[in-house]
Amino acid sequence: METMRLLFVCTGNTCRSPMAAALAQHLSGEAELPFQVEVRSRGLYAVDGEPMSAHAQEALAERGVTVEHRAAMLEEEDLAWADLVLTMTMQHKRFLWEAFPDYQEKTFTLKEYILELEREQKRKTEKGDGNVTEDGNVTEDGNVSATASSEGEQAGGTGPASENQDRGTASNKADAPEDGTTGLTTGLSAEGDEAEADDFSWEYLQRYFSALDVPDPFGGDLDVYRRTRDDLEASLRRLLDLLATTVGQPTDRI
Repeated sequence: METMRLLFVCTGNTCRSPMAAALAQHLSGEAELPFQVEVRSRGLYAVDGEPMSAHAQEALAERGVTVEHRAAMLEEEDLAWADLVLTMTMQHKRFLWEAFPDYQEKTFTLKEYILELEREQKRKTEKGDGNVTEDGNVTEDGNVSATASSEGEQAGGTGPASENQDRGTASNKADAPEDGTTGLTTGLSAEGDEAEADDFSWEYLQRYFSALDVPDPFGGDLDVYRRTRDDLEASLRRLLDLLATTVGQPTDRI
């Protein structure tokens, strides 16, 4: 079975990215995926060895997820390992694009990449390239051009984002969100008419970019961490659902 390697990146690697990695691993075990999932999490300014936030651990435990985690600084080797690099905010993504330009093609915010898959699915549906099931997913003959890594193989630039060279920016067209909570429920979706770039107002862009971020719970109480957990869980469920129906199996890997 193929393996997809997901790297989650935040600032300190004690809250959002380890929560995302733990949830992704847990949820992948519940889903019927055509590939195995491996996860890592790293921080742009992590203090190596720092423990995971106690509130983050408690919020995960309420979902039956237990994890032993110590913070680690992002290294280039982590980027080479990953098929997909999923950041928590646009600021994290911009940092990686500037510091590691060779990996731009597979670096997205988590919510941005979900939108990319939804747009591709919508384009496939409109072109009639695939059959749509009752839940709106595209079947095998309408797969998105994305690949998973073979076990033991170096991912390099060949991950799911590598064939989407024009997608590594959140300035892609989308419907305006109604608020800044989560891109899955605020109008940041593949549905509806797409706005022309010239129509983007400053207010629109502020809402758009805010909706692509997972807010930092650092310093908040347990309820804040629960909201972050729920935000991540909803996004990751959607991500895995899309990947399960749109990731093609590689047949000509070099």
